[in-house]
Amino acid sequence: MTKPNIQVDNEIREMTDKEYEELLASGWTIKKNEEEQLTAYMREQRNALLKESDWTQVADSPVDKQAWAEYRQQLRDYPNTWTPSDKVKFPTTPEEWKVETV
Repeated sequence: MTKPNIQVDNEIREMTDKEYEELLASGWTIKKNEEEQLTAYMREQRNALLKESDWTQVADSPVDKQAWAEYRQQLRDYPNTWTPSDKVKFPTTPEEWKVETV
């Protein structure tokens, strides 16, 4: 059985049945549309990847800024090409590109 999901402060969490009932009783809201839940979760993960790579665009960062800029643009474009599902395969980072070509 899939555990119910709940949205709390723009964060979607998988809950146990007991936690779910307790949260309902306390007045927390539930996202009813599964596609919206999946999209919100994907965007949350995507935004975290963008935040983690912010440093690559600083003037003195010792990386290929163009490659990282392309990666970051791929992340921004990802929601337009993604079909909502429980699988998310984000673009690989420039660091992973080097590993793939070796």
